[in-house]
Order: sequence, then C-alpha cells, then structure tokens
Amino acid sequence: MNQMRLVVMGDGSFLRNINLKRFDFCATTHLDILRNSVNWLLEREERISISPRKYQLYRRLSQIDISDRSIRLIMWGGMMGMPFLVLLAGVLVWVIRKK
Repeated sequence: MNQMRLVVMGDGSFLRNINLKRFDFCATTHLDILRNSVNWLLEREERISISPRKYQLYRRLSQIDISDRSIRLIMWGGMMGMPFLVLLAGVLVWVIRKK
C-alpha cells in the first residue's frame, strides 16, 4: 500500500514576489518552507535542509539619559499607580453594585 503525503498551508501569499522583496529577512525562510515541503512530498528527505542565514546589522539603540526623578516617577506611576487605579475602580464598582 502506498503512503500518502499532504502539506497544508494557509495560503500562498507568503511566496508572492512583493512579500519576498519587502521582507528580505523572511525570504530565505519562506523559500526553505516551499523547497522542503516539495522534497518531503517527493520522498527526498535527504535533501531537506535549512539555509544559513545572512548576518544583518541591526541599528544599535542609543543610551537613554533619564534622571533619578524621572525613574522614580515611572516606577511609582507604572508599578504602583496603575494597580492602585485598578483596585480603586474595582472598589467603586463593588460599592455601586452593592447599593
């Protein structure tokens, strides 16, 4: 009995030329998926591989100069203030529904 093989993908839009050109970092990966799928369907598992990736230079983030006062404001506002506001809103809803 012959074994059936099937590859299911959402759609073929990831192989459109415009997407391959726009997203250069994904082009090799997308083409690898296609090539490996075809090789697997043709029962040529020895040809399935992952292409080496090109090294890409990423823009380094510059150091941010924040004063101690700003750091404290961010800490109290984000870490303490937001949870306090959520707690306050919960208490208000509880009080209103209790009436």
